[in-house]
Amino acid sequence: MPSIYEDTEEGRNTERADFPGFPSADFEKAGREQLSYLLLAGLNPDSRLVDVGCGVLRPGYWLIHFLDSGCYFGIEPHKGRLEMGVNIILEPEVLKAKRPRFDTNPHFDTSVFGEKFDFFLAYSIWTHASKRQIQTMLDSFLRDSTEGGIFLTSYCRQAVRILTTWAMAGTGPVTSRTCPVAFITVVAG
Repeated sequence: MPSIYEDTEEGRNTERADFPGFPSADFEKAGREQLSYLLLAGLNPDSRLVDVGCGVLRPGYWLIHFLDSGCYFGIEPHKGRLEMGVNIILEPEVLKAKRPRFDTNPHFDTSVFGEKFDFFLAYSIWTHASKRQIQTMLDSFLRDSTEGGIFLTSYCRQAVRILTTWAMAGTGPVTSRTCPVAFITVVAG
């Protein structure tokens, strides 16, 4: 099955206009939860972080507020979701003060920023990314991470079937209650 991020007919069909890319219940809680995971992994205000598949900035909102200016980077291939996060969720004064940088490449290639990152976050992205996209993320991590850099990701094997059912038939969103999520932390070095 193609990734929902791929530019294929099936991938485009899963990008329903009424699905913002996240379950709306617990939006704020889930964003803060991802910040907590990163803090436990050693995130500091001066850490450079790339949020792969940043969507509408569910964790990005909290990360941008926490991190020093110029330390947050986000990649989101779905331009509408990223615009929603930047223009509706994030406050204009925070956007100006914190200077987050964004890119919309569908390959999740972090080299577009020309930076080295202390943290890579790919929360709930591997679940519906293609093998090629995951390989690109891992290659990016090896190339663009600092010594001791950390990659925090999650994977939910069942969600592909559940998301496909919802996206194609409109049966309901994927929630954390429908699928156990495995968190994977990788350290460079």
